[in-house]
Amino acid sequence: MIKERESILLSERQAVCQGLFWLLGICILVRVFLWIVYAPVIWPDTGTYLQLAGELVRLDFSEYDGTRTPVYPLLLLLAGKNPFGVWFLQSVLGVSASLLLFVLVFEQTRKVSLAFSAGTIHSLALNELLFEANLLTESVSSFLLIFSVFIFSKLLVSERKFWPAVGLGGASSLLALTHPLFAFVGPLYILLAILFFRGRNRICIPLIVLLCFALPVSGWIGFNKITLDYAGITTFMGYNLSNHSGGFIERAPPSKLRDIYLRYREKKVKQSGNHSMTIFEAKGEIMAATGLSHVDLSRKLARLSLQLFVEHPALYLQSVFKSWVSFWVAPNYWKPTKIISPTVAASLERLWWVEQGLIRVMNLLFIFFAAGLIVKVALFQGYAEPALRVPLVITVLIIVTSLVQALFEYGNTRYSIPTQSLMITFILLFGRQIKVHRWLGIVYVRLKSNWFQA
Repeated sequence: MIKERESILLSERQAVCQGLFWLLGICILVRVFLWIVYAPVIWPDTGTYLQLAGELVRLDFSEYDGTRTPVYPLLLLLAGKNPFGVWFLQSVLGVSASLLLFVLVFEQTRKVSLAFSAGTIHSLALNELLFEANLLTESVSSFLLIFSVFIFSKLLVSERKFWPAVGLGGASSLLALTHPLFAFVGPLYILLAILFFRGRNRICIPLIVLLCFALPVSGWIGFNKITLDYAGITTFMGYNLSNHSGGFIERAPPSKLRDIYLRYREKKVKQSGNHSMTIFEAKGEIMAATGLSHVDLSRKLARLSLQLFVEHPALYLQSVFKSWVSFWVAPNYWKPTKIISPTVAASLERLWWVEQGLIRVMNLLFIFFAAGLIVKVALFQGYAEPALRVPLVITVLIIVTSLVQALFEYGNTRYSIPTQSLMITFILLFGRQIKVHRWLGIVYVRLKSNWFQA
């Protein structure tokens, strides 16, 4: 028996090593190919990260406006603010994310095939892969989100929970200071720890996570308070909310802000078909006409937006619903014109058309599976089942992300990019739990039988 068990473990170890070897090879090859045919992409938002990077180097914050958080600018500095250097670092994080997904899924299922699928899909999904060339935060956010789930999975099974709890709090704070949308992740992990653990761990682990999360985040909020007299992680809040309220801002009392915004909104709708991001085109004229600073305008937009939401809740909820639906469209932020060969660009566009359809089907499947898991947890305390805990963590993270971005923002579909690979990982994990492969086999046999009978 002992020799047989050792033989099984050795065989499993060899399979894992082979899986990791082939996964690493695929991850590197697709990125080398992309480096040959593509180029890094600088977007309008990139300049604001570069501005903060320069301010951090000079320690001169006289022109600091609080729009950006420090982690991504620090990565830009680490790469020497060289676009190819940034792309390389984000590629390394992308490969690391694939490896983390492999280990995460294998530890949950002991199935190398499922683990290999999870890791490979992350590196073959074009909207994930191509985003690594963008000088934007989503690739870093994707890695940190996956890393945080990986640490939480370790926390669930580790006998010594102190360092995993420290790592979870630290990863959550880095995520919040990379992409403020994910500032909820730390508090969410604290609530999940209270749900999952018992005895002393129910108190100690949430406290450790809270301290390691809150210290860096509150430090940055304190910096903004001292520098700008603004107690928040970013000064973009009012601008983000205006993407909702801007759709019905004509219902606000007459003001210079409203009238200027309406003029720019009309142009924006004619150009793009929607009003999203109108505020950033109107901002300069509004500030000049009202004398408001960037921070003061954010405050005023926040107050105006909240007032409109209270007075017109149906219009706000309609906008929120549209934003929530757009979260699932599977966007791809890339520039085909930067591909050196038109033939390669056309091939990638066709491949993305297929991938996007598959990802959208996966999104629908996720919503269906997530609803089933939530019902099971609510009615039968499914969170007590060890095999369902990681799928539940992933489900809650993705659902809350979709709701938070929908409540606070409208018209920015790239917020879904960091959660996409976790969504597919959830489908693999939960699909195995409910034995979906058996269902598919039964359906296939019946369809085949009916086809031959016909």
